[in-house]
Amino acid sequence: MRFATIAARLFAPAAAALYLLAPAAARAAACQQITATLTFGPTPYNVYNAADTTQAGTITYKCPPPLSPVVSLSASANGAYRPRQMSSGANTLNYEIYFDAAMTSVWGVGADSKAVPSGGGTSTIQMYGRVFAQQDAAVGAYSDTITVTFNF
Repeated sequence: MRFATIAARLFAPAAAALYLLAPAAARAAACQQITATLTFGPTPYNVYNAADTTQAGTITYKCPPPLSPVVSLSASANGAYRPRQMSSGANTLNYEIYFDAAMTSVWGVGADSKAVPSGGGTSTIQMYGRVFAQQDAAVGAYSDTITVTFNF
C-alpha cells in the first residue's frame, strides 16, 4: 500500500479557512497537484447565532490510472475527533468535515475514509465543513492542523 500525506492547517481568525498544500515529497509519491480549500467566511463566527456555520470546499488532485485512492482526514492536532477542535490558546471551537452535502458522514480515518475516482486527469471532489452553533468561544484566532492521506 502506498500513500501520500498532506499537512493541513485550519484557521479561524475572523472566519475559518482550511488550506491543504502538498509538499513535493507527497506529490512525487503518486498523486500530483493536491490542493484543497474550505473557507467558513467572510462573516466572523457569532456565538449567539442559532444556525451552524457551514461551507463547501474542494480537494483537487491528479492520480495516474489505475490508482483508486482512498482519502482520509486525521483527527485534530490535539487528538479531538467527532468533533474536531480548532484552538486559540486554551480555548477551543468544535467543527467537523463531511464528504456528503447533507453533512451526515464525517470524513475521517478507517471506516470514515472515502474512495475517490482517478482517471489520470485532474479530479475535484467536494468536502463540506460545519462549525457548530452557539459555542461559548472566546474571541481569538483559532487554528488546527489535520493530515490528509491518499492510500492506494
